[in-house]
Amino acid sequence: MAEESTLKSPDLQQLRCATFEPLVGEMFNITIDEKVIEAELIEAKMTSKESDKERLRVVGRLPFSLMFETKGKAPVQQGCYDVSNDKIGTMQILMVPVLPATVEKSVEQQKSLAQSDDNYVEGVNFQAIFS
Repeated sequence: MAEESTLKSPDLQQLRCATFEPLVGEMFNITIDEKVIEAELIEAKMTSKESDKERLRVVGRLPFSLMFETKGKAPVQQGCYDVSNDKIGTMQILMVPVLPATVEKSVEQQKSLAQSDDNYVEGVNFQAIFS
């Protein structure tokens, strides 16, 4: 990890889906409440048509999303978190928790989780959307 500290934080406006596509399958660290959660980048995909030239002209990039799969327990809370990888450095991005379809929760479990002080659960994915 010593190499990571020498990397500059990337300019979020310069990031593209193509920046992350080669990193699919790589591990990232997400820092949440001073805890480091390991997560694998499992998907990097465009969220608009590449033919959307007007959006590209105005905004400078096409929207894309990233999906991270956590290893172990992670909180079910969205927020701006530090996300780091040895190849890209550290960036602060808004992460939204997503429970995969394989994690089924009863209504009672969901209510209990929402009221818990320690809302860390297994099987949480996080999505980041860049528009």
